[in-house]
Amino acid sequence: MTYLIGDSGVVKHGNLRIWAERGMIRIEDARDNSYVTVPLKQFLLRIQALNDMIGNSSDRGQYADERRDMQRVVEEYVAVANRCREQGEPENKDAIKSRKRSRTRQISMPKSLNMDL
Repeated sequence: MTYLIGDSGVVKHGNLRIWAERGMIRIEDARDNSYVTVPLKQFLLRIQALNDMIGNSSDRGQYADERRDMQRVVEEYVAVANRCREQGEPENKDAIKSRKRSRTRQISMPKSLNMDL
């Protein structure tokens, strides 16, 4: 069974949790607690492979419910890929500048300096 967890953009498919973060696809497997980061291009190839598998299936009537479930999986994966595309590629110069601007900064002040803030 596959479902979208709230508005978080996380797709749960079996033991897998899939989401887009900072322009990359994150996949977590609950069986062995493994975690993989996949580029968008590779994830789109995986989606295409699943879609081709559905299209090449010769059992149109007998396993219609399984085909429908797999089509729903593909549609939710495409939604994750679209969200990843909206976030921008991590190698893009504008995305790098944006991440640097949003980074928290710490400023060390000497202890002897007494400032009333």
